[in-house]
Amino acid sequence: MFRSNHKLTAAAAALTMIWSTAVAATAQLPVVSAVTVTPPYSCPAVYDALMAMEDEYPKGTPWTNENFYAWNGGGMYYGGYGCVSFAYLLSDAAFGYLPCEEPLDFDPAALRVGDMIRYSGHTVVILEVCSDSVIVAEGNYDNAVNWGRKITFDSIASSVEYYSSRYPDAFAFRETEAAIAVDDTVTPAVISRDAVSLTWESSDSDVAAVGTDGVIHGMGNGVATITATDGSHTESFTVTVGNPEVGTEIPEGLNYTVDTELGAVTITGYKGELTELTIPAEIEGLPVTTIGNWAFTANSPVTHLVLPDTVTTLSSFAFFDSRNLQSIVLPEGLETIGEWAFYYSGLQSLLIPETVRYIGNWACSGMEALTAFAVDPDNPDYCSVEGVLFESDMSELVAYPAGKMDTEYAIPEGVEYITSGAFGGVLFLQQLQIPASVDRITQSTFELAVSMREFIVAEDNQSYCDKDGVLYTKDGKTLLAYPVGRDASTYTVAPGTERIANSAFSYAAALTDISLPSSLLTIGEWAFSDCTGLTAVQIPGRVTTIQTGAFAYCTELTECFIPASATAIGDAAAGEVFQECENLTIVGYSGTQAETYAEKYDIPFEAAAYPVGDINRDGLVTISDVILLNRIIAEDDTLPEITVTAADMDCNSDADVNMDDSVWILRTLAALN
Repeated sequence: MFRSNHKLTAAAAALTMIWSTAVAATAQLPVVSAVTVTPPYSCPAVYDALMAMEDEYPKGTPWTNENFYAWNGGGMYYGGYGCVSFAYLLSDAAFGYLPCEEPLDFDPAALRVGDMIRYSGHTVVILEVCSDSVIVAEGNYDNAVNWGRKITFDSIASSVEYYSSRYPDAFAFRETEAAIAVDDTVTPAVISRDAVSLTWESSDSDVAAVGTDGVIHGMGNGVATITATDGSHTESFTVTVGNPEVGTEIPEGLNYTVDTELGAVTITGYKGELTELTIPAEIEGLPVTTIGNWAFTANSPVTHLVLPDTVTTLSSFAFFDSRNLQSIVLPEGLETIGEWAFYYSGLQSLLIPETVRYIGNWACSGMEALTAFAVDPDNPDYCSVEGVLFESDMSELVAYPAGKMDTEYAIPEGVEYITSGAFGGVLFLQQLQIPASVDRITQSTFELAVSMREFIVAEDNQSYCDKDGVLYTKDGKTLLAYPVGRDASTYTVAPGTERIANSAFSYAAALTDISLPSSLLTIGEWAFSDCTGLTAVQIPGRVTTIQTGAFAYCTELTECFIPASATAIGDAAAGEVFQECENLTIVGYSGTQAETYAEKYDIPFEAAAYPVGDINRDGLVTISDVILLNRIIAEDDTLPEITVTAADMDCNSDADVNMDDSVWILRTLAALN
């Protein structure tokens, strides 16, 4: 009943049988519609992708308005909740990065599998177009995922808001490149609204041959461009086969340094215009062994890069923010991938060779187009499980792919260490489950995980816990990570917390108010950076350290109270605390480090009045103030010079300084005043 007019894969056929059974009762009901159409062409690539999603999200999977998904379709919305989020999830699985058209007027004759319909305040995805109805998949249907409901055109037309489509005008590939081994095959997913008759051609049949059915066969090492043509429209698909042999020709614009003592060449940059670049194996008679720091960064035009087998090291920041870079062939022989090497690059795939022995922190973070890591099965140090990169013994989680579309992930039991930046820049993940075995999580690990809404820690974990979905150390002394994808505007840090970890709240844009506990001692580096909703912050009176960038880029921050206890504010060598907080006024006590800091960075300063009873001028009222006042009243001649005035010591405002003022402070401490 739900089969399209094409040959299904065995897996898709099995799913169809399950699905057909699940909706049998619905199918037996009489359906009558005044509007009828001739069932249209059903795109096999779209249909198969949608069918495959049922295995991951079967009927009955909980799905409510709490579920959020940020999609690739663009348009008016970058994401949605509830039924919309599930529709976007399925749409991305079917169409990849193809853009969505503007909302269209409802037209049954124009509907195709994969299109989305919004009616009666509910969004569905079409699985099949029948003569008088559609069969759909949907989320938040009775708070769950549902597959196979039939809806007549008449019932849709009576309450339709719009429908939307991601089909191209002619045809397109869902992905535009792939890497395969010699003798392997790959078939590009062709997306088309109507049937197309394609003519296939390879730029180099010795590298990749393509049949009339579009199946690409890896023939020999190299890179080939496969073109498909239907009439006047042509699309290209790049396939990298094996590891291409690399010559010695030096591309124009390639910069390098020669170390004659080591007998090696380092690539330091590329200033040319080529988008497809091959690095030579030798330069000036010496092997190219290293891609240097910052060699290919944001301004690099290179989209496809081939490295020679001689390269053993990718230095730190080698491809940092190289967003144009879509594919790279890492050679056998590569041993080291340095820190931040591929951070926020545009790579759509990454195969870790057998020879890689070290991958640095943040090396693979933020690659938004990457949905899964691949590792040579013979690599003894690393492996990929469900697309997530681990050390081979599964004790360390190295990197979670930023473009992986799952909204929930449970770290496998047995993992002990989540490396720095492992979840950095993850786009879609909303809930992370941390098992009992994890005993080490580095600060800033979850920075820029923009959709995260909840951490769940196993109750028997001895190192960490969650408090209302926020990640703390087990002793409650450090707040490690706040799920910055939440839409809550306020948050109260738990009492007893002594440290806000580095980047703990970074990019929590919805927060407008943060309440910090009196127990707090340290605010870590970049702890609240880019919290663009914060307008005022009251730092408690025991905080001694406010580290570099703690409130950087909080562009709406107008007031921050810094207590007298804060003696370490920022780091002169690394930068200030309040970068780009252009409307900020620092409030603090005269003569304290707060005033000194404000003057140093030319920030407006407003002197605050000390609290009544603060005899020792530390910004707090404690038993120490009672002891000092008693010594002053007793005229203790061992006291150092006192700057506090009689008016400051007259706590009860009776124009006299005596033991009654000490009693007044004690009553204040006991909350009796």
